[in-house]
Amino acid sequence: SSSLPPLPSSRRMGVPPRPRRVDDILENADFEVCVKMCKTVLFPVLAALSYLLSNCVNAAEIQHVLIAYQSFTESCLMLNVLDAASSFVESLCKFALPTSRNQPQITQKMAMPKDIKDVKNMEHLLSPKHILVLKALLSIAHNSGTMLGPIWMGLLRTFHTMDQILRINAKAIQIVSRSKPGGTKDTATNVKETTILSNLLPSAEDL
Repeated sequence: SSSLPPLPSSRRMGVPPRPRRVDDILENADFEVCVKMCKTVLFPVLAALSYLLSNCVNAAEIQHVLIAYQSFTESCLMLNVLDAASSFVESLCKFALPTSRNQPQITQKMAMPKDIKDVKNMEHLLSPKHILVLKALLSIAHNSGTMLGPIWMGLLRTFHTMDQILRINAKAIQIVSRSKPGGTKDTATNVKETTILSNLLPSAEDL
């Protein structure tokens, strides 16, 4: 019993080939459209998210804005629009670092606080918002690290600076937690100042 010959292909039989999936047919066209849309909405979306993040105080609201940041950043990376992705990451990097009154950009070595007085005068106190933004940057670096390319340089500089600030703030939290007002007439003031500092600083667990 001889084996049967192979069946003729649909093209040889004059039958039209099986249509491709819609996703396959529109893949190239959709990609170009998405790239153009990404470049078109970049600045309005970035301005809106930046404004919202600047004015949000509630942790849940901040998280929603950061999710939008991450979604747009990862979408730009998937579309290989690095300029747009870099703009979103740079914006987050600015929000991750505390702003100094004397120096907008942190360039000099920061000194460790030694007592509660030093903590009160600290230029680089972290807030819970800074920690949330830092976590968003770490998430982007972890999930999309292979696509970041030159964007890594700005991220690494931010992480390096944040490492110093985290050490200083961890020391400040220890000082504030150990601070116990004495039995003087300034006790109420000291308690109030210590409470304000405690509210400004992130929790030790976050660091």
